[in-house]
Amino acid sequence: MIKNIAKDRVVIWIILALLICSTGGIYDFNMAFYGVIISLVLVFVVKRRGQMEVEKNTSTLAMLLILAGYIISALTAADKGIAFLGVIRIAVLCLCFLLWNNLGKESREKIWKGMTDAISMITLLSMIGYFIPYSREILFHAERFGGVLQYSNTYACLLLLTLIVLIFQRQGKWTVVAYIQAAVLCMGIIWCGSRSVFVLFVLSLIALLIHFFKKIRWKMFGIIAAIVVAGLIISLFISGLNVFRLFQLTLSSSTLNGRILYWRDAGEQLLRRPQGLGYMGYYFLQPQFQTGNYVTKYVHNDILQFGLDGGWLAMAGILLLFVRNIFCKNNSGRNRFVLVVLFLHVLFDFDLQYGFIFCVLLMCTSTGNGKKLVIKAVPGYGVSLAGLVVSAYFSIALGCSFYGNQDVALAMYPANTFALETQMIDEDDTDAADQIIKQNGMLASAYEYHTMELIQNGDYEAADASVENMLKCAGYQSDYYDLAVYEWSYCLKQLVEDNDLVQAQKFLDKIQGMPQRIEDKEKQATVFALRINDKPKIELSEQVTEYIEKLQQVNLEN
Repeated sequence: MIKNIAKDRVVIWIILALLICSTGGIYDFNMAFYGVIISLVLVFVVKRRGQMEVEKNTSTLAMLLILAGYIISALTAADKGIAFLGVIRIAVLCLCFLLWNNLGKESREKIWKGMTDAISMITLLSMIGYFIPYSREILFHAERFGGVLQYSNTYACLLLLTLIVLIFQRQGKWTVVAYIQAAVLCMGIIWCGSRSVFVLFVLSLIALLIHFFKKIRWKMFGIIAAIVVAGLIISLFISGLNVFRLFQLTLSSSTLNGRILYWRDAGEQLLRRPQGLGYMGYYFLQPQFQTGNYVTKYVHNDILQFGLDGGWLAMAGILLLFVRNIFCKNNSGRNRFVLVVLFLHVLFDFDLQYGFIFCVLLMCTSTGNGKKLVIKAVPGYGVSLAGLVVSAYFSIALGCSFYGNQDVALAMYPANTFALETQMIDEDDTDAADQIIKQNGMLASAYEYHTMELIQNGDYEAADASVENMLKCAGYQSDYYDLAVYEWSYCLKQLVEDNDLVQAQKFLDKIQGMPQRIEDKEKQATVFALRINDKPKIELSEQVTEYIEKLQQVNLEN
């Protein structure tokens, strides 16, 4: 037990603040940093207890299914190097699960209390940041409050979960500080402008009112209601905040239809590949199967996202983790309430891609009620130190990439496709493009650089194949269709000059056929694609359009 740490609220706040403020663990290097922190605390736990325990329950099985799913999917992933980073992410979460299982009840409750205090304080400071130009650019996006997570929907969800925990903690015993915390959390939810969370917010307050009917002080909910109303009114008068969107939710909205479009396309792929696409595989492959105009890393449904990343095994694991702990009678009412709200929201967003939100999920698991597997001190230290070393290594490697030092990043982890892409663009590095194609083969930008290299070498046939691959990976991005015409036209010009008219005619046919190619691509769009703001429309530039029109009547064979 880590009673000394648990009793030191300052230490708990510092740890929680580090985890929350590191953008909640959304980036891979942030998750590796999580691994460092969790491993260090786990070492301390083993030292204090002289052993480590793993509960033999359904939650443990669920975490093993998720981990196994990610490992298996990495073997056949779209990008094996990036897929391995997904395995690292889940391994860190397994360490967090292990840590939570080895804390005493008192320690866990003090961490819950520390969470409400830390998030309330961080949110208050972040809201003040609205009036500071530099911090405003970081904490607010598209006229919405994103906080330290830099994503409004998930931050709103975190604030709602924190408010629920606060209400359970206080019930009828409220202090001035508690009311201030509730006010900050409610105001934060409003400022985030998340319509789905706002609906869950209203429903949660109604459900809590019913749940605590005999215990609560009506004054508590009266004050919270007054805070909400006052927050809405105040927010309407603050320029630069889009609060009106809270009342603009319709079944025909672009946001909702966009999500349905993502789910339709992704679900079809999951049926075809039950082993999953590997971590980030959905992002890399989506231009090849999408039936609408969108570019998104996540499918905006975490259950489906785990299926895409780790196959049916991982999807079964995350569902089992929720279901087991929602319906477990030994679990507390607070934990079950938090899990229900979180589950409803992850059906429409990607909250669990944030390491901290997944940690909140693990904090809601029922512990201490079943048989346990006891791991002695030496192997316990081994697990903790291995987690520490691996996490520290990848924290440095991925952190270097994130902050612009691609040379060090690639020296430490050459399979980092994102680092290669950055190096390719920043340095016009065709070798990096070739490496991306070798280990990934699904980035249109890599084929762009690769094609230019082939053209310069006079290998026009290979250049044509590269252009075709580029268009295959381009989806509905119009710029690449313009680029394809430019590259084909250059090949056409050179072949005409070389008097190779037969080969030149092939490129002329491709240029002349571009409008038809675009028309055929646009016909692949589904009805949902037509209901979102970004229509599935590929528009060539005026210059390219005029060029194609001039060539329509040309025939080199005659």
